[in-house]
Amino acid sequence: MSILVTNSGNTAARGVLNIYAFASTVQSDAIATPLGNRIVHISLAPNKSRRFTINLRPGNGDAVGNYYLSAQLLPAPAIPDNDVSDKIANSLLTVPLSV
Repeated sequence: MSILVTNSGNTAARGVLNIYAFASTVQSDAIATPLGNRIVHISLAPNKSRRFTINLRPGNGDAVGNYYLSAQLLPAPAIPDNDVSDKIANSLLTVPLSV
């Protein structure tokens, strides 16, 4: 899964960023199943982006079907972020999951 991270702030973002990927049968992260995570060190200037890849690992209990994917970003305290609304992104289309 490829995730584009953008620094929409007005100062550079430097530090550790935790990226989590989830799957859900509904377009909500409230009942999503974890698929993988990645911890990265970032250094992004204002209004710059960088793409990160996460290897997805469906759980043994996940049923075959179509799922919405979501990504959640959790910056470490060294990265100041006052806008909590932009840390979760949900896919608009479903993707098939097969085991």
